[in-house]
Amino acid sequence: GLNSPFTVDSTKQLFHCFGCEAGGDIFTFIMKIENIDFSGALQLLADRVGYTLRRDKYGIPSSERKKIKERVYEIHRLAKNFYVKNLYSENAAHIRRYLNSRGFKSTTIKQFELGYAPNRWDGLTNYAIKSGFNVNELLQSGLAVESSKTKRGCYDMFRDRIMFPIWDLTGKVIAFGGRTLKEEIAKYINSPETMIYKKKKTVYGINKAKEQIVKDDRVIVVEGYTDILALNQEGIKNCVASLGTALTIEQIRLLNRFTNNIITIFDADTAGEAATERGIELLKEYNG
Repeated sequence: GLNSPFTVDSTKQLFHCFGCEAGGDIFTFIMKIENIDFSGALQLLADRVGYTLRRDKYGIPSSERKKIKERVYEIHRLAKNFYVKNLYSENAAHIRRYLNSRGFKSTTIKQFELGYAPNRWDGLTNYAIKSGFNVNELLQSGLAVESSKTKRGCYDMFRDRIMFPIWDLTGKVIAFGGRTLKEEIAKYINSPETMIYKKKKTVYGINKAKEQIVKDDRVIVVEGYTDILALNQEGIKNCVASLGTALTIEQIRLLNRFTNNIITIFDADTAGEAATERGIELLKEYNG
């Protein structure tokens, strides 16, 4: 509001309004004041100082692409913390009971940063917007779905699900897998592909397993998130998950940076057998 306290930290170059809880950097400020997106704010500031923006083949300024990418990483970090916090709320008692019934220890749950997406259409959306993100950034991150029926123009991708963060090699959260305990809908849904997440190039748990893979000179590839939790709990740490699909050439290439010995253990169903056969074909092809 106009009469609310408003502060600017010139050292950190951040602003905060205590009335509407808006905050952020110079770009966020311009976006809110001028009611424009990040690209428009960047162009406005560039014009003001007489700077010509260099653009990539998609017409996005290279500096903007880097900025957008960083924001997508930041919103994933925020979402992970939001989901983790929610796992320990009263509303998630049924989720904690389920994880306990599956035999997962609290240390394992914390190590793999499991969380809970609340049973709301706007849980993460509201939290992210109050934290200085905008709808466009939520959509670019794949954490919200566009909709003309909602007030904000989007709704949460994940609702009432156990949340498994997916990390890149360096340990940055780049996507999520969400499991429902309900019967009538898809048991698992995963983040869509974004500028930081390419499914065929990603294996779950690689950031935690890479040192043990090098040490053992072998990697065990399983299908899902909970397989990794169960194996780690038994002290088997040189394992990753292919995120429910047959191994891809890109995943094999990634694993080969740490070992040439790849062992696949997929489920003993038709899909699992097909994935094993396809994986063996690709390994033969890759190793010549």
